[in-house]
Amino acid sequence: MRESVPVSLLVLESCIVDNIDFSDILVNIPVDTLVKWESNSPILKEGLTKMNWWKQSYPTCFERLSFGNWREMLCKSDHRVWKETLGSVRYAFRYDELGSDEKIHQLVSSHVLRTFVWRNDSETQCYVDFQSNRVLQMWSIPFQDSCLVWLENQDVLLVCGKKSKLLYRTEKSIKFATVSNGTCFSVMIEGEVVLLFDEKKNHMIESSNVTASCFVLDSLLLLASNDGVIRAHPKNNPKSAYFVEDLESFIFQMTSLSNVVAIIHSYCILEVRHVCKIEEDPFIRFNVLYRYKGADCDHPPLLYGPYVIFAGLDGIWYRVLYDGFTNPSQSREELKMPHGWKIVSVKNANWKYLTIVTKTEEVLLFF
Repeated sequence: MRESVPVSLLVLESCIVDNIDFSDILVNIPVDTLVKWESNSPILKEGLTKMNWWKQSYPTCFERLSFGNWREMLCKSDHRVWKETLGSVRYAFRYDELGSDEKIHQLVSSHVLRTFVWRNDSETQCYVDFQSNRVLQMWSIPFQDSCLVWLENQDVLLVCGKKSKLLYRTEKSIKFATVSNGTCFSVMIEGEVVLLFDEKKNHMIESSNVTASCFVLDSLLLLASNDGVIRAHPKNNPKSAYFVEDLESFIFQMTSLSNVVAIIHSYCILEVRHVCKIEEDPFIRFNVLYRYKGADCDHPPLLYGPYVIFAGLDGIWYRVLYDGFTNPSQSREELKMPHGWKIVSVKNANWKYLTIVTKTEEVLLFF
């Protein structure tokens, strides 16, 4: 006898057994809930397989990841809240979509970096002291116990646990960094030079007035210039450039997950676009999946699964199901915090947790 089975799941199983169409019920069930139910119900799993539900309903995500991996990650997660009061501590978050990289890099003083790792019920910490060199910016590298750090003395370091390695030295300011699956990452210096690092060698791309960048299809670095033009640079030949599109407006933010990119341009317009390969130049094509006027360009959008998370001009953080947007349930959903806590920013989002900074400068991880 099964205990505590949701009524909606029992209804779905009954429809499948009686060969009744239940697609109208499915569209109103959250994706993460449906994935969990499927993992616990052989009847539902068989029914969804016969319908080819995942591929038809969420084609962009199905193309990128197998739902077997999604189910495995979700079923292992134990939902709880982890909270730490950080005061003036700064942090660096860049994680993978499934939430398998369980690390946080925090700056606990102006020159001390802490790497915090949690696995199940265990927690480990290690520290790197840069002595008198103040940390200006830092970025975590997915799938690796590493963090890219830019110091006041102009050194760019890669920190792995207690060890650090000098990558580059610059007298100009670093604007931002982007990463791709932890095997390749880029650093923008004053919008004029892009340093591209991968496992084999380093590259330098000279490109003036760059305002945003991201990797797509794990092979192309997209660079947006201040005239609104997006160009693609192949990772294996980064000095080559292909014209992709002219948005004819200033591009503030670009973030990506392999075959999908979120762009904020024209001050407040958010677009989530599917990226696919084509045979002719520029070898990729964009298809708009979701568009919203009213996004805050000061905050980069976050992508995971079929969702995009972004800050609105009204000061509210939203989550939208961008993939298969024709379904009636796929509208803007406000991210709400307990006790009325005000969300300042969302630094990370994946299937297992959200990393949220509140007005009281606390970091909360929702597992």
